[in-house]
Amino acid sequence: MTNTEKAVISALVISTTIGFFFLAGRVVLARKDAIGIITGIDASAKLTDKTPLEKGIYFNHSENADKLNLNRTDLKSIRAVPGMTAATARAIYNFVHVKSGGNVTDLNDLLKIKGMSKKKLKAIEPYVTVMGGHAGLAAWGEKLNLNFAREEDLSALPSVSKKLAANIIKFRNSNGNFTFIEELLDVEGMTSATFKKISKLVTTQ
Repeated sequence: MTNTEKAVISALVISTTIGFFFLAGRVVLARKDAIGIITGIDASAKLTDKTPLEKGIYFNHSENADKLNLNRTDLKSIRAVPGMTAATARAIYNFVHVKSGGNVTDLNDLLKIKGMSKKKLKAIEPYVTVMGGHAGLAAWGEKLNLNFAREEDLSALPSVSKKLAANIIKFRNSNGNFTFIEELLDVEGMTSATFKKISKLVTTQ
């Protein structure tokens, strides 16, 4: 091997080594920048009354894993939220699914609901979300047991008024536990249309 060839090979080795260390340095710097951005987002979020998730900046899966997603859930599941009244549950459901088409992006939008105050919203914030979370008990196949349901539970079902819910309780008290859900058709005020809407949401077992 000539001196010229040795010089060329040495130059290639040196340039390759320099290039490798340069690339490694760029990777390290990029990773530090990414970590810095995420840290900055979390720090900024603590200065506001919204989570990063609500602002659409950074999705924190662990923060909302156990919360009920209002965009994906049903009326019965909203009613099951601690401290939730039948009237408020129905108002939230109508706002989210009827008026907004299941596309609410900020929990603060619920303040547009008549009767919804900041105090009420703050009380349910630990249990609900509009991104991530789960779809609720009914979506998992759990149904309302007609033989144990309270009047407020029944009135949270679609098209079931407070009067009809009271009639269902009255019928149960007078005739004993329900054996078949079809017995609901014998309840005063129960129509075929209403029965069709709730038949898949209730059980006697």
